[in-house]
Amino acid sequence: GALIARSRNVSVQNGRFTESRRGVVIDRSQDIRITGSQFLGLTSDGVLIALSKRIAVTDNVCRDFVTRPLTHPDCIQGWS
Repeated sequence: GALIARSRNVSVQNGRFTESRRGVVIDRSQDIRITGSQFLGLTSDGVLIALSKRIAVTDNVCRDFVTRPLTHPDCIQGWS
């Protein structure tokens, strides 16, 4: 996947994230856009947003997650 950390004004458009634990992790960032991307065959989250603000996640597809014991797939998960 991809890690966006301590960043501003980043855009991911039409990405394809496959066979990873997570697709995109956004950490302590702001003004981020994830648009038109596909998250396929992941084992955890498509987009994980932590301690960030003004994040837009639109028009994406999450499917065919492959779960493992003690994991749960979220297309988008946010926490602070």
